[in-house]
Amino acid sequence: MWDCSNRNKLFAAAFELHEVAMHAGFSPDEATNLSLTLAELGTRAAKYERGGQASVFLRPDGWRVEMPAADVPTALVTNSNGRTTLRVVTRSDGDEVAIAEYARVVPRLS
Repeated sequence: MWDCSNRNKLFAAAFELHEVAMHAGFSPDEATNLSLTLAELGTRAAKYERGGQASVFLRPDGWRVEMPAADVPTALVTNSNGRTTLRVVTRSDGDEVAIAEYARVVPRLS
């Protein structure tokens, strides 16, 4: 969980998350994509006073960011390689959450 309740905390979390992703074996481009996604989703959520906690999951095959939803166009995080997706889902409590996911290309073994 990352505290994104205000701009200072949001951008500190984005910078820290970049470092965590690099240490977890993600490339600089992948880590940058992750931190920018967190910053953009958090900025939009804060604009509508829905900021707070972001959940970030790092996996060998990619990453996932969950943020309280607010006016999130799907073009926001779709990158040129088409491996980042965004969707908004409604939880059982009625709250909406934006979920951005990135899928790494896993090399095939011959």
